[in-house]
Amino acid sequence: MENSNNSSDRDILLSIYSDVHKDVYGFRPRGAAFPSDLSDEEIQAKLDDLQARLDAEMEEERYEEERSLYEDFYGVDLGEDGDGWR
Repeated sequence: MENSNNSSDRDILLSIYSDVHKDVYGFRPRGAAFPSDLSDEEIQAKLDDLQARLDAEMEEERYEEERSLYEDFYGVDLGEDGDGWR
């Protein structure tokens, strides 16, 4: 019975990895990009890296959206580097 729980936990981990990979890259991992031959700890480390990248991308998108709203609301152009923003 314990094997089926471990197998189920691994399947969930791989499924989450696949979902986050798709969120980051726009497609699900295939072939060598799919970490099925790695240990659970190695998969978790890769998942943590993907999640950090996704978090950074989401933060950048939020920043750009807020900046755009600021520019539209105040009728200003902050330029490429956004001096004075934030």
